[in-house]
Amino acid sequence: MAPQSASFVSLSNFLPVPAVYFEREHSSERPTPHSSLLSQGLEHGDLWKSSIMIPRRFFMRMLMSTPLGVWLWPSAGALAASSDGAEVDAVFHYRKAFAWLTNLAPADAELADQWKTVPLGRDVEALLRRASPTLASWRDGASLVKCAWDDVISNESLTRDHLDFRNLRVARLALLRSRLLFAQGQDEGALDDLFAVVRFARHVGTSGVLIAQLYRSGFEVAAITRIALVLPRLSEAVRKSLPARIRALPSPCPWFEIMRRESRFILENSRRSEEDIFAPRKPRAETAVDEYLNRFPEKIRAFTNGDRSRWRVLINEAPPLLTELAEILDQPRNEYKPRLDDFTARMNRVNPLVASVIDNAEGARFAFDRTHVLWTMLEAALTKLNLGSEAFLAIRDPYGTGPFAYRALEHGFELRSAFSMKDQPATVLMVGEE
Repeated sequence: MAPQSASFVSLSNFLPVPAVYFEREHSSERPTPHSSLLSQGLEHGDLWKSSIMIPRRFFMRMLMSTPLGVWLWPSAGALAASSDGAEVDAVFHYRKAFAWLTNLAPADAELADQWKTVPLGRDVEALLRRASPTLASWRDGASLVKCAWDDVISNESLTRDHLDFRNLRVARLALLRSRLLFAQGQDEGALDDLFAVVRFARHVGTSGVLIAQLYRSGFEVAAITRIALVLPRLSEAVRKSLPARIRALPSPCPWFEIMRRESRFILENSRRSEEDIFAPRKPRAETAVDEYLNRFPEKIRAFTNGDRSRWRVLINEAPPLLTELAEILDQPRNEYKPRLDDFTARMNRVNPLVASVIDNAEGARFAFDRTHVLWTMLEAALTKLNLGSEAFLAIRDPYGTGPFAYRALEHGFELRSAFSMKDQPATVLMVGEE
């Protein structure tokens, strides 16, 4: 049977480089985060520690004589609540981490961006030592419930905080550190970092806009695939602790809330952009994004014959049309495509502003669904290892007609889902080996 509603997702290849911008209740016919063993509860850092003044030579001697893992491990109190019980905003901790990143040397930035493949040598160890207090603050933020980013209502908003691609390096540093900790046999510490990455990703997603969802999806997929790679070699106790860790994760932002906030961003930014559209400065054409941003005003000027009042009419007509788009994309995948094609043709005729959103919204929907599938695949892999083949076969592929396709490998196995879209690669989870 076809899946019955949109849920979560991701594009693993979007890390470390981002792509161009791209719940109605769940039916019993489609396993969801709330109806399956591991997905239940998928509902949705450095506390700058007081510094103790000690002579530099003693500090350096202590640093060089202490195993690296000790310096990489967060303090025992890092995830504790504040002593006065007041609710702390995760953004407070994240911004401290972001500030540290502004002084990151280009060579260190490159190490972070290549976290998946860079050799784990002295350069990486030195970088992670320097980053340890920042990662502790970032982890403090990821442990919190409240995360209130500034409203995203303009293009300038896309260059600040969690939407600035450079600031996302903090999560790549955590991914890099998880590789090092796994290599050192510190599996629990590595998993702590990976689950902090997922929590941070869901905090990023709380701002709602579509680009935030692509960032969220990319980091979630990175964490899922890293966990899957080490599953067979984890101790039984650690492996059996993973379902509880997953249940404790916060919910991702629901689909309709994402589209509501994206719609608000589009409308607010469109009102602010009138001057740029109708009295443009000399356009840049340095990147594919620049070329797209140049083409859009040209298209609007042609559609409106340069009449600003017609542009304002397009903006005023957009809200119900954007709601219609959200409703279309909330349908089962095998049902929404004909409706989306008709809607796209209509918007190209009557409202190019709304038409410009369609591909990005469909891409976000794809990312949601793919992430959901990968969480379910991770559940199936854990079930296979913890409970055996019979229990594994009872978990259905949300987009197939039975369990996930299984292929044994020398050091693990491969799971494959029927989920696909357009020219995207098949959805595969490698368990135990790359």
